[in-house]
Order: sequence, then C-alpha cells, then structure tokens
Amino acid sequence: MFFNQIAISKKPNKKWSVLFKKKMFTLRQLGLEENPKFFCIGSCFAEYVRTSLESQTGTHCFPDYRNLQVDTTQEIADTIQIGKFHMNHYSVGSILQEFTRALGISEELNFPPIEIEGLNIIDGLKVQEKNSVIFQDPYRREVYAKTLSKLVSLSQRINELVKSGIYASNVFIITLGLVEIWEDSSTGNIFNQFPGYLGVGYNSKNLRFRRASYAELVAQLSELMRIIFEINEENAVIISVSPIPLQLTFTNDDVFQANTYSKSLLRSVVEEIRQLNPRIHYFPSYEMAMNLGSEFFQDRDLRHAKTECVDQIMKVFLRSISRQESEPTG
Repeated sequence: MFFNQIAISKKPNKKWSVLFKKKMFTLRQLGLEENPKFFCIGSCFAEYVRTSLESQTGTHCFPDYRNLQVDTTQEIADTIQIGKFHMNHYSVGSILQEFTRALGISEELNFPPIEIEGLNIIDGLKVQEKNSVIFQDPYRREVYAKTLSKLVSLSQRINELVKSGIYASNVFIITLGLVEIWEDSSTGNIFNQFPGYLGVGYNSKNLRFRRASYAELVAQLSELMRIIFEINEENAVIISVSPIPLQLTFTNDDVFQANTYSKSLLRSVVEEIRQLNPRIHYFPSYEMAMNLGSEFFQDRDLRHAKTECVDQIMKVFLRSISRQESEPTG
C-alpha cells in the first residue's frame, strides 16, 4: 500500500518523497455545481458507482432504469428485470453508440436485431431450448425478446429512457472497461459483448474480434465529449478507468498481461481527452483501488469489488466535487 490517507486539495502533491513520507494521496478538488444530477454509464464498475452514489446521496442516477417496464414473459433487459437497475457498456465504442442511438444521431435502422437460435425466455431468464429462436439487440448487454416486434419496441423504450436521462443530467460519469471488441466487419457496428452465449446462438462470417487502437479510442471519446458539450456547454464529465479486471481475454496473451494492456491504454486515452475541455475531469478510482491491491476485491474471485471499498472511494469522490477542502481521511 503506497498511501493510507487521501486529501482533497487545490494543490496536489508533486513529489514521490512526500507521498512516501506522509503516506497520503492528494486528489485535486473539482468544485462542481451544487445538486449535481449524475448520468452513469460504462462497465460493471459503473454499476458499483451508481449503487454507491444513490445510497450516499439519496437520489437516483440517470438513466433511471426503474422507469423501464420489462415484460418478463417476453423480454430481457440486462439485469433490470431482476431489480438491478443498470446496463453495462464495456468499450468506448459501445458507449458512444448508446448516445448516438438514443439521440437519433445514428439511424436506428443501422442497428438491426439478430436471431439467436437455441434459446428461449422463461420468467425473465434465458433458457437453452432446442428449436427455439429469440431476437437480440447485440449492441446492448443482454437485451432479448421472443419476437422481432417485441425487441424493436424494447430497444426504442431504452432509447427514449437514455435520451431523457442525457438531457436531465449535468454531470456525466463514464467508466471505461476494456479495449477488446467484437464488431460486424460489414458495418463497423460494435457489439457490446460477444453475441450469443451458452454455446448457442449467433454465427456470422462478418463477426470480427480485434483490440481498439489508441487513435480510434481518442476519436471515439472525443466525439462523445463533443455530443455532451453540444447539448449543454455547462455539463461536466468525470471519466474513470474501471479497476475491475477482464473476466477473460480473447487474445493470445495471458489474461494478466491483456488486462494490464487494456487498462494502460484506456488511462492514456483519458489523459489525452481531458485536455480538450476544462470541464472534463479524471477521477482516479483505478489508482485508489490498485493501492489497496487484493484487499479491494472479494476473496471469491479477486475480481468483483467489495462494496465497502467502493463506498469509501465514492465518499472521496463526493468530497472532491464539493467546493470546500476537507481534512485528510483514511
């Protein structure tokens, strides 16, 4: 552990010797407006952030998926139908697509559903079943319906909910998870995950795996910033790199090596992007989690974060966005 205290300051420490002696990390004070309305999007760490923020502030983050009605006999929308009101978006490209779809910048016809063979929906769960066919919106995580018309309706309802959340928010929290992507090589559309699960489903010669490049990530994140500030130039954006490791890698590298590459590339991209606008900020949740090492993660898999650790990080976050400096805390 490099430090055991965190101080919010307008003048962050610049010397490693001071960090070593004081065991204190200094976080730059952001000083955002009072009563922020948070929009949370990104990888599974964004769900931890959302849950912790809602608990500590007593307000709901946007998109407020509690307002999405899901027919569990016919539809699945990530984890919403089981009471976990968040939808994961793992890559920069999939986050950008979510904005462009919801705002109508990209034509919805450019995101066609796909058929998934060998699956059925029973009580809001996917069930393997021979000779069954359901439909998937592969550009979002785990969005299915029994019929094409049902899926089109569900996707449109999600679009409307995300759009209303974008316009209702003034602080956008974006967590970036990984750089490994699956895409349709004929259209360039990015799937949120590998489409088709449980050894059944989607087979297409157009399905292609690759890792997004630095230049591509910068271009995508720059476009996302342009969209957010075009809506309201007074918006603020806070970007973090998710400390949650890759569940697996589709590369030929060891997962530890692939994870290090992914997080390092994303961290570098954020540093480039934050130079574009003084209202773009980086929040070092990744660095704070790595300082804790394995203590940040649950023993069961050393991957999922401990709730109490995320809560501590979000307490620091809320202190950092206030306009008043505070005493160092452990």
